[in-house]
Amino acid sequence: MNQDNNQVSQVLNIIFSWDKSLRTIERKFNRDFDLTINQCRIILHIQDKRFVELSYINSWLNVDKSTTTRMIRPLLVSGFVEKFYQFGDKRKIYLRISEQGLEKVNLIKQEFDQLALRVIRVIPAGKRDLTFQMVNEFIKSMHEF
Repeated sequence: MNQDNNQVSQVLNIIFSWDKSLRTIERKFNRDFDLTINQCRIILHIQDKRFVELSYINSWLNVDKSTTTRMIRPLLVSGFVEKFYQFGDKRKIYLRISEQGLEKVNLIKQEFDQLALRVIRVIPAGKRDLTFQMVNEFIKSMHEF
């Protein structure tokens, strides 16, 4: 029973530490780009796909429609993303990166790449695959809630 209590504490410490680390990263992206991590992710995802349907973002990020609207609005107002309709169907809103947003996309991508490379450098080469596998299993277990 004591081992179970210890492991419960370890899991909770990992979750809380992970949350704190994400807030630190969030503050950096907010300071550097005046965007949240999710807004940055949206921009990169739109760029990767060339365009996405607005309703797709709800399910992709697992957020409510209202949250998606609050995240997208500043991207539209700032001119980094533009919306459009295909085939005159006003019910489906699509998003794409604007010309103005292309520069920001590259800067955001570089920053995420640098972040990933810093993590990679900290983990010894012989432990990376196992570490990534374990972290993914941990995350997967969290999705079951």
